[in-house]
Amino acid sequence: MSRLLQALKWLWGTSWPLYAATVLGTNVLGALAIMLFVRYLIPHPTDTSFNPDISYLPVVGSIYLVFAVLVGILVTFLMFRPVLEWQRHPDEHDPNMVRNLVMRIPVYQAILCAVVWLIGIVIAVAIAASMSTGLAVVVGVSTLMACAVVSLLTFLEAERLVRPVAASALARRFEDSTLEPPVSQRLRMTWVLTIGVPVVGILLMILGYYTHFFGDDASHILPAILALALGAMVTGYSGTRLAVSSVVDPILELQEAIGRVRRGDNDVQVDIYDGSEIGVLQAG
Repeated sequence: MSRLLQALKWLWGTSWPLYAATVLGTNVLGALAIMLFVRYLIPHPTDTSFNPDISYLPVVGSIYLVFAVLVGILVTFLMFRPVLEWQRHPDEHDPNMVRNLVMRIPVYQAILCAVVWLIGIVIAVAIAASMSTGLAVVVGVSTLMACAVVSLLTFLEAERLVRPVAASALARRFEDSTLEPPVSQRLRMTWVLTIGVPVVGILLMILGYYTHFFGDDASHILPAILALALGAMVTGYSGTRLAVSSVVDPILELQEAIGRVRRGDNDVQVDIYDGSEIGVLQAG
């Protein structure tokens, strides 16, 4: 029991609690937001027999959310357990294995996030399809868009929060520009998924109105369009801020290191915590 308490005390003093809270919070907020969006803001298709007062879709969604949180925590712990063990006992683990795992944590975390979301989407679409095809389309498209946005935000948050661990794992000045997506790809993905996806959602709402998918009253789609516009502003700012910081922060650190060298401090070292071409620049 005392060993468990010591391990928990050690873990609490690391950056992992903040990492877990941030990633988990983003996914839970995303799930709640899309459930409320589908439940209250999107007008129901004209062919649906959906009755929100008796439908068990929200109940199933809530149950799966709790299940997904527990499974996500367990799988994340098992996936990254070698890193935790390495942090406590560095000499007992292969540094190359740990380095590769640490630098791929953001990608693995985003993939895990997407898989958990996709399983939930399949369940939700299957339930919605039993009520109407139109409702299944609405649920499927909406949740897939939310999955894409949340998965990207999860990647960007993990990339930022794992920096202290990555700096320790790469303390031997190793650089490899293939462990993470290149900067240009990250920036393009950020724009497409945090701004482009909500805009596509707005266009689909307008298309649904013109094809009478949501009925003939344009006022019915205005709440959903407003929510998507506000969502694009929030996710666009959050994603852009995280993506820009992944480029700007290393440059500022390099600028500070160069300034110290010019002042005569020749023992300056810059932490390496990026697995793209930025990491090569940090090592150079």
